[in-house]
Amino acid sequence: MLVPNATIESGSDKAIGSSRSMGNEMNRLDQLIIVGNPYAGRQPEFWVGIFNVAKQEFRIHRPWVIGGIVKLAAREEGELYSKPFVIPDIVGIPKPPMGNDEVIVVPNKGEFLAQDICNMNDPFGSWKTYRPLSEATRWNDGNNYYERGLFWCKLEAQDSPPDMAAVESAILRLEKYYTFLIQEGNKFYTSGPKGQEMICQPHHDAADYFISSGNKLDLPWHAVMKGGLHGLLGKAKAAKAE
Repeated sequence: MLVPNATIESGSDKAIGSSRSMGNEMNRLDQLIIVGNPYAGRQPEFWVGIFNVAKQEFRIHRPWVIGGIVKLAAREEGELYSKPFVIPDIVGIPKPPMGNDEVIVVPNKGEFLAQDICNMNDPFGSWKTYRPLSEATRWNDGNNYYERGLFWCKLEAQDSPPDMAAVESAILRLEKYYTFLIQEGNKFYTSGPKGQEMICQPHHDAADYFISSGNKLDLPWHAVMKGGLHGLLGKAKAAKAE
């Protein structure tokens, strides 16, 4: 019986080449045919902008975006809305091969993608058709960003301003949502220690919004229980005063 008397040294050119060949065979990388994206060099007829009227930044996972994360900027102080996340009217999204060796590019409407970010549970809606959530379903719908300040509009150019009716509608939705959070925070606080554990960052964001607008609110749970550095600072000041 023949006994092997030679080996391929780890890290050698032959070992690297062999490993790459095995990887290609397993993943069929050398057999895939990527069909060109016919939308890559096309001039859009219009753009779709996603705006934010809240002071909180949102990061939403979507696989069709480079890096996989859609970053919605927070509204800056003194502005009505944030800088937009802009999408062309048609976006070509590669579709993985299913039973063949071609990776095809599927066209998706910019409005559909924008709506999917704002509220994936209502794929064909918009801020005009938005229906408010009931108190019973609000906390079970973590994919609805309309209440939290987001909205989208068609734009003539990437730097065009949004429809002011859409901005006003977004502000009213956000303030209604924040009012609900303030009322809920009060209920949690008065219900005792167990309820107080339910007070979280969105409740404090709502309190900050109204207080920074000049509203005088008696919210002991916000002054005492706000977390992070703000809470630590408050405790340090209280200890020093004693």
